[in-house]
Amino acid sequence: MTAEDSNIIYVVKSGDNLYNIAKNYNTTVKDIKTFNNLVSDDLKIGQIIKIPESTSIITPSEDEVINEESVYVVQKGDTLYSIAKKFNTTVDNLKNLNSIIGDVLTIGMNLLIPGSTLTDIIVHKVASGDSLWSLANKYNTTVDAIKQLNNLMSDLLIVGQDLQVKRNTK
Repeated sequence: MTAEDSNIIYVVKSGDNLYNIAKNYNTTVKDIKTFNNLVSDDLKIGQIIKIPESTSIITPSEDEVINEESVYVVQKGDTLYSIAKKFNTTVDNLKNLNSIIGDVLTIGMNLLIPGSTLTDIIVHKVASGDSLWSLANKYNTTVDAIKQLNNLMSDLLIVGQDLQVKRNTK
């Protein structure tokens, strides 16, 4: 597996800058900007940055995780209610945290989810030879957990598909 097969999702917090984020994840400002198609060094609080995962990642300390929130990518068929239920929160909490007016979600939309740890959820880009079973073993989780997090109805994976995986560290 190469560093491009999966990435870490990081949510920008107050005081962050590209240099410190790059330093914490053992990468460069240029690599982060290129990977995220950023044209400037300006960051916004709550902005989602994807960082290519590598074997030399330095895990952020607890104070670097913004309010213990994680990111969920909206899938086909998701509603605010179904997402709130899945993550044991309320629709109002989701709407307030993400500044959502109304009830409209867009497939692929990134939502901050209260109550999880950012460093526990990664995005894995499916590579040739990957299976739900091999990914579950790699990230110390279960096939069912991966399927539920990604609203998968079958075990079929497509090369290049992005899957959210919650690492089980226990």
